[in-house]
Amino acid sequence: MTGGTRDLSMDDIPLELFIQRCVDGELNEQSEQNLLSRLEFLPGGWRSLALAFIEHRVLDQVSSEVTREDVAAAGPVVERNNLFRRRSWLQFGVAVATVLLAFWVGRRTVSNAVPHVLEPNLVESSRRTVVPEPHQDAAPHSISRTAGEGGHVVAGTAKQQPSMFVRLDLPGAGESVDVPVFSLPEDAAAWEPFPEPALTAEEVHFLRQAGYQVESRRELMTFVTSDGREVVLPLEAVGVQVARY
Repeated sequence: MTGGTRDLSMDDIPLELFIQRCVDGELNEQSEQNLLSRLEFLPGGWRSLALAFIEHRVLDQVSSEVTREDVAAAGPVVERNNLFRRRSWLQFGVAVATVLLAFWVGRRTVSNAVPHVLEPNLVESSRRTVVPEPHQDAAPHSISRTAGEGGHVVAGTAKQQPSMFVRLDLPGAGESVDVPVFSLPEDAAAWEPFPEPALTAEEVHFLRQAGYQVESRRELMTFVTSDGREVVLPLEAVGVQVARY
């Protein structure tokens, strides 16, 4: 054995750390090129890079709007590193949908519901609980205090506080996911279930420049809570694969 230390190369540092440094802008141009070259030969490498960029954008958006009190009242917060490790396409879709998109909860008849695209065993295996709203003495806003009773509940802007949380035990996700519920705005007819894409134009351009093909698909997942209310969750799935010419 010889004493001393040596410089760490890309092979010495975990791939996830290099990807995170790339997302945070800590790599120089040469290191970024080396990382992209390495990802081309690793199964699932492109997916890890795409999810890291999306996770970074989502967490920045949430942290800029949610106060420390809101986070503490809403329950345990999943750390960024833990989110990075638990990546399946199903969990990724739900995570993006709950932050960027919207859904409503209400007592509706089956005839008025959208077509089901949910896996048959999801409703049977899922257990759902309702968490109380974060603040009883919060400042006035448009969220109903009796969300889901006699009407619909739909996600609002990030500045609003959720009136409740629905906990979903999703197969394949590893653990339950707390989905925030917001009140329906006054102009319900103008509600857009997909206000923002899962990937921005810049992110799509970045992936395509790196040699990948990007495709997206939007669906509406529907299921029923334990107390009989119907939940409709807009979901955008993004697929990235090596482009073939």
